[in-house]
Amino acid sequence: MADISSCAERVSAASPCAGCPADCLEACFNDAISADAEGGVRILADNCAGCGACVPVCEPGLIHLHEGIARIVQPKPVSPVRA
Repeated sequence: MADISSCAERVSAASPCAGCPADCLEACFNDAISADAEGGVRILADNCAGCGACVPVCEPGLIHLHEGIARIVQPKPVSPVRA
């Protein structure tokens, strides 16, 4: 199960999508998505209109709408399988 950032947070956690083409930046007409210094993406909840334009263009599929606001879903780390 993925962990969705708390709706109380104004800025989501840095995304694990460094190196992605960040098409979500172009898709957002409300300046709710910005690139950070580490090459990740941040979503500013206060600017998000909940239109969902960023969701289909997110190549790694990490942006989802949650309660009408775009959020970056942080995938859980995969544990090694023991034989």
